Amino acid sequence: MLRKTISLTLCWIMLLTLPAMASANSAITLVINGTTYVDQQSKVAPYLNQDKKLMVPLRAILLSLPGVDSRSLKWDAAKKEISLIVPDPKGKPLYRLSHKAGSDTFTINGLPISMDSASEIRNNTLYMPLRDVVDAFGAKVHWDGKKQTVYVTVTNGL
Repeated sequence: MLRKTISLTLCWIMLLTLPAMASANSAITLVINGTTYVDQQSKVAPYLNQDKKLMVPLRAILLSLPGVDSRSLKWDAAKKEISLIVPDPKGKPLYRLSHKAGSDTFTINGLPISMDSASEIRNNTLYMPLRDVVDAFGAKVHWDGKKQTVYVTVTNGL
C-alpha cells in the first residue's frame, strides 16, 4: 500500500510539473502503450493550452483502453459530443463516458468529473487535459524531457 501511495505521489508531482518542463514552442510526442499515436509532424500533436495544461487527443487515449474500438466511440457533430459505451462479454454496458466539447467536465457511468481546463477542438480533433484523462482511466505517465515525449501506459479500463 505504501509503495502504491509513493508511486501515485510521484506520478502527481510529475504531472504537475510537466507543463513547466515543456516549453510552449517545443514539439511534444505522445506514446501510448508503446505506440506513437501522434508526433511532432502530426496535425493532432499534443500541445500546451493557455492554462499551461498538456492537451492530448481524446480518441487516441480512448482507443488504447482494453475493450474499446472505433465502434464503441460515437461523435455527434451537431452537438459536438463524444460518447463511449463499452460492453461486458454479455453485451451489457460495462462503462459509459460522455463529454461535450468546450466543457470542463465529463461523465463516467453518470458521475461527473471536473477537469482543470475545458476541452478544445483543434484541427478537427477533441483534446482534453492529460492529467484528467490519466486520472480517470488509472493510467501511468512518464515524461522524458530530453525527447519531449509523454509515455502513457494503460493497463486496465475504468
